[in-house]
Amino acid sequence: MNNHDRTLLNLQGVSKQFGDSDRCTPVVKGASCEVRRGEMVVVLGPSGSGKTTLLQMAAGLIAPTEGRIKLLGRDITQHTNGDLQRLRARRIGFIFQTCRLLDPLNAIDNVALAAEFAGSNRTEAKVKARQILNQLGVEHLARAYPPSLSQGERQRVAVARALVNAPDLLFADEPTASLESSQGLRLIELLSEYVHAHEAGLIVATHDLRIIAYADRVLRIEDGVLAPVDEPMRLQATGTKQIV
Repeated sequence: MNNHDRTLLNLQGVSKQFGDSDRCTPVVKGASCEVRRGEMVVVLGPSGSGKTTLLQMAAGLIAPTEGRIKLLGRDITQHTNGDLQRLRARRIGFIFQTCRLLDPLNAIDNVALAAEFAGSNRTEAKVKARQILNQLGVEHLARAYPPSLSQGERQRVAVARALVNAPDLLFADEPTASLESSQGLRLIELLSEYVHAHEAGLIVATHDLRIIAYADRVLRIEDGVLAPVDEPMRLQATGTKQIV
């Protein structure tokens, strides 16, 4: 497999602004980056820096104002909305900062629903959901409903939902924000293990500097401008808890 084939995500000069020409707010400015198979890319930045908007554009959830996005080998503009929905269901996993579990469904049904969206029948979806909950060590939460779970438990169920279809590409928006220190690090270890075992790609948006230790590449976004983090900064950041 050549290097081009290994590229799962490529952003070239991507910008996003909100509002009209009279009163527009630039959020991301000319961002370029890529994610390849088997690597974890970390995007560091404080709150309001444009991290979430960058991830949402990369996953096809919102359209860029300018620039080009190539997602899973194809220019994102060549996908219909239905194409993007199917891609996100079958080949992409997204871990949202706010979990977004459905309160009327218990944990296993929340996870199984994602498998059904990807094409599994009800029985297959339940089997897949139980397997991934077991792998993540949260099988005891299978029958629990989101309102009865702690924030950390909800986040781990959300991770199971993101992984249930064995995605090629994962997006994680502040995945450790709601977890205790040891839980957060274990989650990142699990995601890193998944990426390398399955030759998947992962892009993590975070202000938690502990994640740097697991990254294959590190970028920083500030005031909407994305740039690589040089090695000296990476070394200085190791052991520091957060960018604020």
